[in-house]
Amino acid sequence: MRAWGRGDRAAAEQYATGEVVSTLFGRADPGGPRWDLVGRCDTAMRRIYCTYRDPATGEKVTLGLASAEVGGDPLPPRVVAEVFFAGSG
Repeated sequence: MRAWGRGDRAAAEQYATGEVVSTLFGRADPGGPRWDLVGRCDTAMRRIYCTYRDPATGEKVTLGLASAEVGGDPLPPRVVAEVFFAGSG
């Protein structure tokens, strides 16, 4: 979130798949200065899901992290493998 928020694509590529980086930077570049974690991250379907909210717009983004601790995913541990956006609210 921080790398995307400040527009640092090279740093984002260290923590996310190419598809996720393209989706994030295709949505906004930079992503914006402030994204607050909503509640706690949840585990489901061999991923760790964390939702962030931009308090200025109400937009939400959920990141799905691959985790070796959750099902032995073939991706390196803690790599963002999915991203979902939701409208304001």
